[in-house]
Amino acid sequence: MRIARMAAAVAAVAVVLLGGSPAAALPGITTSPDEVYAAVGADLIPADFVFLVDVSASMNAAAYARVREGLTGFFASLAPVDRVTLIPFAATATATTHPVEQTPEELLATLPARTGGARADVGVALAEAVETLAGRPDPATVVLLTAGRGTAGDLRKVAKAARKLKQRVEAYAIPVLAGPDAALLTKVWRQGTVLNGDLGTVLAQPMDGSRAAKARGVLSREVKRRVRIVWPKVGINQGTSVTNVQVKSPMNYLPLTLSGLTVSSDNPEVRVSVPAGSIDLPPGATAIVPVTAHWDAGPRNIRPLYTVNGFTSLELSGQVSSPWSPVLSGDLDLPLDSAWPPNPVDRELSAQRGSLWYWLMGLIVVVTVVELVRAIPRRGNRA
Repeated sequence: MRIARMAAAVAAVAVVLLGGSPAAALPGITTSPDEVYAAVGADLIPADFVFLVDVSASMNAAAYARVREGLTGFFASLAPVDRVTLIPFAATATATTHPVEQTPEELLATLPARTGGARADVGVALAEAVETLAGRPDPATVVLLTAGRGTAGDLRKVAKAARKLKQRVEAYAIPVLAGPDAALLTKVWRQGTVLNGDLGTVLAQPMDGSRAAKARGVLSREVKRRVRIVWPKVGINQGTSVTNVQVKSPMNYLPLTLSGLTVSSDNPEVRVSVPAGSIDLPPGATAIVPVTAHWDAGPRNIRPLYTVNGFTSLELSGQVSSPWSPVLSGDLDLPLDSAWPPNPVDRELSAQRGSLWYWLMGLIVVVTVVELVRAIPRRGNRA
């Protein structure tokens, strides 16, 4: 029992040193969106935030105060590398872009102190937002804050220009006051979302959407990669032998879990197996899967030298998942490619099953007997 525990401990240490680990050895891996975003460095990736703020006479003083208060909290939570574009609009719209290194109060200072004037032209504001984003590569979030009683005109040209944007745009409309204007956003960005409710609360969704877009940009390539299986170039001998197969992670950020591991042989005389249980595979690491093969080459032959040869094809199979899968599929819409890569390998079977040692032992016995017989005195010699 003690020897078994020591062997298990040595095996666990060896696997960890080589990059893999038993499933319970990485308790720090979690599946919360915030921790996934932190792990991929989402807050180090720049993004554009474009706010279209209705400052027409339809936006009364109390509603405008709520807008400014909500934007103050939103600006305070932005990453230092982000950019903010403010587009106050009524009959006309003008965009100004600012680095987030400015304070929320400095950003708000670019908005009019009070609302008033002509009826809001939402179409002009949407056109200004599309023009602002043209040529920018970073993920973008557009937020329309409307008093709900403006005009728009023909938005088909604006929608066509929006479809030509290179970056992915998350678009939201928030009706600060009731009215039909918020729905106009979806005529430019069909996947746009209209958010209703407390302004401070609903503004959290564009923030979450932007962080998700950043993480999606990082992980969209990784979820398509597959693990790599490396078999060492060693044959199989008589009896029991162990081959350490390497499973390499191609990921930079995404942790993986290997489970349901099995190994197959197309030669019925070769019995193969792998340890039960799952293995956590950190990004860029290598896990070792010991494949045990047992081959009975048959009884010894009477001939001194007799070699038994053969071949077998081996293949390691399993399932690939990730502790991040709930976030990947639920929050990022990025299903992990869990396909196991084909990895068949042909291995030579070779065993010496001759009776050379028996022949040698027999020869030694014969020589010894002959020498003993020679050493016995003959009767004639005694006389």
